[in-house]
Amino acid sequence: MRPASPAGPPVDDGVSVGLSDYAAPATVLDDGSLPMGTAAATPYGHGDAQRSQAGGGRRWRLSRLGLGAVLAALLTVAIVALANRKESPPPIARPSPQPTAPAPEPTPTSPPPPPPAFSFEDVTVRTTAVSSVKNHDAAVAAAQSVATSLSGFYDRAFLEQQTWSAGPPDDLWDVFSESLRTRARSDAASFSLGSAGPSIRTLEVSTATITATVLLDSGGHPTALLADVRFEAIGELEDGRGLDLTNRATYLFRPSGGSWLIAGYPDVRTDLKRMPAPSPSGAQSESPQASPASSP
Repeated sequence: MRPASPAGPPVDDGVSVGLSDYAAPATVLDDGSLPMGTAAATPYGHGDAQRSQAGGGRRWRLSRLGLGAVLAALLTVAIVALANRKESPPPIARPSPQPTAPAPEPTPTSPPPPPPAFSFEDVTVRTTAVSSVKNHDAAVAAAQSVATSLSGFYDRAFLEQQTWSAGPPDDLWDVFSESLRTRARSDAASFSLGSAGPSIRTLEVSTATITATVLLDSGGHPTALLADVRFEAIGELEDGRGLDLTNRATYLFRPSGGSWLIAGYPDVRTDLKRMPAPSPSGAQSESPQASPASSP
């Protein structure tokens, strides 16, 4: 008795079927991948198509990788360029060349300054106070201020050549208090060269001293100053004769408006002695001329 045929489709005796056409099922891991070294079972007749699809997938992945690499490279270049743009210093603005200015014209040479004005260099200061408070520094400052005023007064009254020919200027009397200026103008001969002025050729100071006695109040502040002046000069007249000038004066100064003004002149005297020109006969000098003046 012939055994029964196994279940399944009839076998075509004209077709040879190899074991390689039906691969045994492969073991699949939990994550869906195949174990290392295990080839996936591919039904006969579908291997080429699957290989073609696999190759296409690999090419697509390679294309994506290449595109990603290009984009990454472009992004890197952009970042580097932006960083260099931020770090590079701004361009330096160079000013346009300015037209050359013409050379300044030479400054005209000014005339030499006039000789220094006369000043009393020998000033002696004494103090007297109504109390035991003595402020020597304040007394010296007051004496220096008075010496400056008298220096300007004597320079213009006796030494300025314009005064010799035109007489004392109007502002010469500003050193006197306002109530005393009219009286001082009337005594101009005692404070100047008088009629001898126009005949003077040269005049040079030989002696100039001031002895200042400063009165201090109970707080040590100067309230009055008595100035004893000795002024002497020698000169030459236009006719060749010599001239000796001697001035003795006592001035009472009081502070007024931040300065010191002459409030009185108890004694003022100017003596002019004309000396004859040298001669073989040795003529004697003329008698001196005195111009005393005083104020109450």
